Amino acid sequence: MGSAVRVLSRWNQHRSLLNKGKHHSQHLQSSWGKHGQAAFEFLILELVPDVAMLIERENAHIARLCATDPNRGYNLRKDAGSQLGMRHSEGAKKKMSAAHKGRVKTPEHQAAINASLVGRVLSDEHRAKIAANQTGRKATEETRKKMRESQAAKVLSPESHKKMVTANVGRKFTEEHRQRIADANRRRVTSTETKAKISAARKRTEEMKKQAKSPLMGYELRSKLAEGGVA
Repeated sequence: MGSAVRVLSRWNQHRSLLNKGKHHSQHLQSSWGKHGQAAFEFLILELVPDVAMLIERENAHIARLCATDPNRGYNLRKDAGSQLGMRHSEGAKKKMSAAHKGRVKTPEHQAAINASLVGRVLSDEHRAKIAANQTGRKATEETRKKMRESQAAKVLSPESHKKMVTANVGRKFTEEHRQRIADANRRRVTSTETKAKISAARKRTEEMKKQAKSPLMGYELRSKLAEGGVA
């Protein structure tokens, strides 16, 4: 049971999803797969002249035909147009996840998402749920590679860099937090490749420190290096 302004387009959308096995209603999808398209009939129950009355009339027909009763219909909600109280099944969640994988957001879409998150404050309960969900989770090598490439291509603005530098100024960790960091570092296994990168980075740092102590700096230093006159 549903309502729409473009009825034929809506029906084609439902039929396409059902034929692909990706419909949001698992109950309807199962019946479609079991009995086939020929067992279903698409009917218009009422033509509503006022668009503002569509949801009200849809709710009336849902109640009249007991469309939310699994033995009589396929509607998931008693109130059309509302997600209140609705819980998706695990199968439906997996289908929605698969449908969104690989989807590329437009710059406008991403900007709108970013704007909606500005100033958002997570509750302690929400933070605890995120932490519990991430605990013990291991990223695949492919995911790690994508994360590295994403970070390598990221260029921070001066404002962002300043915020990152000042964010931890004066911050004091609790003993419990310190212990968690220490435990995590003890369990960490550094690969030979990573050790080599760390060693090379330290050597570069030492060379930069030595150059900074030289009395010759800037243009004068470059001139002396070009002449080969720096001992």
